Amino acid sequence: MPEHHSLSLRDLSLQIHLGCSEQERARAQEVRVSIEFRFLNAPLGATSDKLQDTICYAEISQSLKDFCQNREFQLVEKLAADFYQMLRSHVDRTTKISLTVHKVAPPVEGLLGGTVYQIGDFH
Repeated sequence: MPEHHSLSLRDLSLQIHLGCSEQERARAQEVRVSIEFRFLNAPLGATSDKLQDTICYAEISQSLKDFCQNREFQLVEKLAADFYQMLRSHVDRTTKISLTVHKVAPPVEGLLGGTVYQIGDFH
């Protein structure tokens, strides 16, 4: 049976200007991002124990934060698609990505669990 290798980042909390209306986008709101990277083969870091031989999740987290600064998004779908494209540039073609973007508290009465959008090579 083949080995499975993955690295997950769960619930990175970001403050993003996101919403359909200008009024909603005026105030940053919490968006949580979860990412799973699946590797065809074990990353070299699994044996070398060196950060440069794997994906640095601190660097990925900072890149997502930096990407959102001074930007506004109307739709969670667009935000997720932009994040996905940015993440693709950080990994090789054989690495698969699954990305979940969770708008924690959209202004919809009674919607207690927020809104979640997923994009990627697998789910």
